[in-house]
Amino acid sequence: MPDTIHYHFIGIGGIGMSGIAQVLISKQFSVSGSDLVSNDQTNKLCSQGANIFNNQSQKNIDTILKKYPSKKIIAVISSAIKKNNIELNYCIEKKITIRHRSEILSMIMNNYQSIGVAGTHGKTSTTSFLFTLLDLCTNDVSAIIGGVLPKYDSNSFIKDTKYFISELDESDGSISNYKLNLGILNNIDYDHCDYYKSIEHTINAFKLFESNSKKLLVNGDCQIIQKHIKADYKWSTIITKDVDYSLIPISQTSASTIADYYENGRLINRIEIPIPGQHNLSNIAAAIAACRIYKIDFEKIKSKISNLDLPHKRFEFRGDIAGRTIVDDYAHHPKEIEATIKLGR
Repeated sequence: MPDTIHYHFIGIGGIGMSGIAQVLISKQFSVSGSDLVSNDQTNKLCSQGANIFNNQSQKNIDTILKKYPSKKIIAVISSAIKKNNIELNYCIEKKITIRHRSEILSMIMNNYQSIGVAGTHGKTSTTSFLFTLLDLCTNDVSAIIGGVLPKYDSNSFIKDTKYFISELDESDGSISNYKLNLGILNNIDYDHCDYYKSIEHTINAFKLFESNSKKLLVNGDCQIIQKHIKADYKWSTIITKDVDYSLIPISQTSASTIADYYENGRLINRIEIPIPGQHNLSNIAAAIAACRIYKIDFEKIKSKISNLDLPHKRFEFRGDIAGRTIVDDYAHHPKEIEATIKLGR
C-alpha cells in the first residue's frame, strides 16, 4: 500500500494535520504538503523526508504528479481550507481524490484499540495526560495530540502498539467519522458558532460520538452531559456517590493539587498531582479513569503521576517583565478564559 499511494496535505503546518502526516511517514508512505508559513512542524516533517512547499499553488500539484507518476495521489484537507483555495481547486480539476483529515485519522485509528477524546474544552490536556500515563505504565500506546508535550518534544507518537489515542475535533461535524473502542467526553458547551446553529445542534453531534463509541466515559459534573448523553462510566471531581471514578481535591497550591481518589464511592488512596487548577484536575481524573477501565493497576498509575506535564501553550510560563509574570495559554472560549484567570489567581 505505501508503494501505491502518496498523500499531499494542503495546510500541513497545522498541529492536527502535521501529526497525521508524521504517522503516515512512519508507516512508510510518501508525504508532501503545503502551507503559507514555515513552523516547527513543517521543519520537522521536512527533516523526516516530506516534500514541503512554502506556498499554495497549482505548481505544487504539478510537481507531485511528476514526481509520483505511478502512485495514486490523495489530497488531505481540513475545514480550515476554504473552497476557493487555489491548490484545492486544481486538485479537483485534475480529478485527484480529496479526503478530509478526519477520514485519514479514522483510517489510522481503526488499526488499533482506539481511544478518542472529545468535548468542547480540555481535549489536548486530557489526551496528553492519558498518553503519558498509558505510555509509562504499558509502553504500548501511540497518539496524535493537538499540542506538543515538553517531555516528548512532539505531538505525534507512533509505534507498533495496542492502543492509539487522539483528540477528536468537533468544530466542523467531522466527529461523526470515528468508530471507537473507548470514547471520552469532557464536556459540552456552545462553541464554533459558524458551524453549529444552536446548543441543540452541538448536542446532536456529541450524541453521534456517543453512538459511535463501544464504551463511553464521561464527565459526570457536566450538566448537559448528564441530561443528554448515556454513558458506561462517569468521573467527577465534586462527588463520589453514583460515580465510577472520583478525584476530590483536598488542597491546591500554585504548583500542585492533593486529591483523594475513589472508585464506586470507595476511597482508594490520596495522591499528589504536579499540576494546579480544578479544570486540570478533571482532565487528569478522566485520564486515570481510562487507565483503570483498561485494568492498569492504580498503584502503578500513582507512581507515574509525577511525570504529568501540560502541553505547550497551556498555562505555559514565558518569563517576567517589570515584575509581571507572562503566561501563554490557548484559552479562547469564555469558559476557558474564565478557568485560566481562576488558575492564575
